Amino acid sequence: MTFIQLLICATIAGTALLMLQYETRWIKKMGLLLLFATTLLGLQFWFQHFGAALAVSLVLWVIYPLTEIILVLRKLRVPRVRALRDARPPVDESGTLSNLHADITDLGFVRVDDCELTPELHHQYYRLFVHEELPIHALIGWVTSEDFGFHFTCFYSEDNEGHLWMTWDYPLTWGLKTPPRVSLFRADHAESVDDLLQAHVDFLEINKRMTGDLVKTEATREAARAKLEEILRQQLEYNVEQGILLLDVPKATKAGRNPVLPGAGLPEAKDFRYSWRGTLYVTGQVIRDIVRL
Repeated sequence: MTFIQLLICATIAGTALLMLQYETRWIKKMGLLLLFATTLLGLQFWFQHFGAALAVSLVLWVIYPLTEIILVLRKLRVPRVRALRDARPPVDESGTLSNLHADITDLGFVRVDDCELTPELHHQYYRLFVHEELPIHALIGWVTSEDFGFHFTCFYSEDNEGHLWMTWDYPLTWGLKTPPRVSLFRADHAESVDDLLQAHVDFLEINKRMTGDLVKTEATREAARAKLEEILRQQLEYNVEQGILLLDVPKATKAGRNPVLPGAGLPEAKDFRYSWRGTLYVTGQVIRDIVRL
């Protein structure tokens, strides 16, 4: 590879990284495509053979990442019984949590609880809010581990038929199926908390769930926490029923297939694990999110 060829690749890569910093979706897509093109072009300069360059690029950009995802999912264990407990807010050096809190309270919401999910797969902190007038709940989620961390905001409402309507800006692929009585709208285009709330209201209106069709639950800490625990529990149970998750039964006691319902005959199983069906499902969701980035 000559110096001019190296300079060309560096210029394209720099442009791609700059484009990835934008919030506009199509600019991000172009940046991602440019990064792939940089890899392909650099390998073409190196190998002087397009077929070899394309094959190596696909391995680096597709096969290797997907293999890593599959291996991580196969090792992952999800606690079978989880509960919320009181928690202190996480260290917020950037002020993100404080800013989100201020934005939500400016919209008429009142903070009612700070809690965390235990036992933890990753540290999951939640700040729960209720609205003073509207039948809408809100939460800020803060997920951290040794290697990464992110936050998200969610608005949710329940109608008279017990159906839950949720709108959030969760930044990663969601690794579980949504139960039939839950409708989830990922509004990753929302640039502010105000935009996200408006997206939730629009979501309700599109589905003909106006304010009069929604249940206004008790605006207390206990009620807000109980609702979140119920949402998390129903989601786990549904994914077990669908075969996405299986009880992680020790090999010495495993006899045939895992039972469908949690706790059915295998009390020693403390965790869930992803089945192959669940692994392929989540991998497909990751690919879909990359395509729609």
